[in-house]
Amino acid sequence: MIGLTFRQLQVFVEVVDLGSFRACAERLAITQVSVSGHVRAMERMIGHSLFQRRQGATSQLTENGHRLYRYAVPMLEQAQNLMRELGSDAEGRSRRRLIVTGPGYVTFRLAEALAEFGQRYPQYQIEIDPDDTHPAADAVMRGEADIGFHIGLEGSLPASCEIFGREEIAFYVGRDHPLARRQRVSVADLSACPLIPLPRKDRLRDVIDAAMARLGIAGNPIALQTANPRLARQTLFQGKAMACLFAQMAREDVEAGKLVALSLPVGLPAIEVGLVFAKRLAARPAAHALLALSREGWLAG
Repeated sequence: MIGLTFRQLQVFVEVVDLGSFRACAERLAITQVSVSGHVRAMERMIGHSLFQRRQGATSQLTENGHRLYRYAVPMLEQAQNLMRELGSDAEGRSRRRLIVTGPGYVTFRLAEALAEFGQRYPQYQIEIDPDDTHPAADAVMRGEADIGFHIGLEGSLPASCEIFGREEIAFYVGRDHPLARRQRVSVADLSACPLIPLPRKDRLRDVIDAAMARLGIAGNPIALQTANPRLARQTLFQGKAMACLFAQMAREDVEAGKLVALSLPVGLPAIEVGLVFAKRLAARPAAHALLALSREGWLAG
């Protein structure tokens, strides 16, 4: 009996990754009938159905379909690696696009990790789509992105997130601000202090507001509302307002004596950072490599 061909495995994996026979046919520039023929030939050869077919619904993998997918993905990746080593440029013409989304701060901080991923996995064409307005997990769930960086207060990230980093946050003021000389500030002091928040549409604003709410800080007068870090820093240096910042972002100014971290009666919760993968990518070695690179990049940053 002739075994499964790489073409059949490619068609099968594309159907799973893209979610439909029609999308697979469009990507591979073949007919939908041809796609169905490849899949049915595989099912006859294996002796089991690979998809649960329901009229008017997206085809779902059977248990045997999941098993075949787990084997097919690394086999195809090894074949692509072999083609590259033999000097073929065919793989380069069919690079798989990966749309990565998440807060601009996170994608900027992990720029080197993403570049390293691109070097290790040239079969993927990475497109960064920074989004500071919506949770990355939602974008991945809706099929608008393949990989999403997600941020949230400690313990609040979705179960689908692979947590790879955390970040301390604190309230900072300029060295000439009245609160800068206090050994400890109260919630009342903090609530009365003019604040420099992010714009309301910024996803990180929601996270910081939630952190402030946990401490009971509310009702602050707004000194300036901006997503421009340079403008926010200059306003802080003037000693007339405070801002809640990532410790990593403020470290240089604190060491230079330009900013002071306020000592609170209760510490602010940390912010966690995680990765959300589209289901079709979760089993791929490349996804786990990106997770590892992100963890290393976050610690190095």
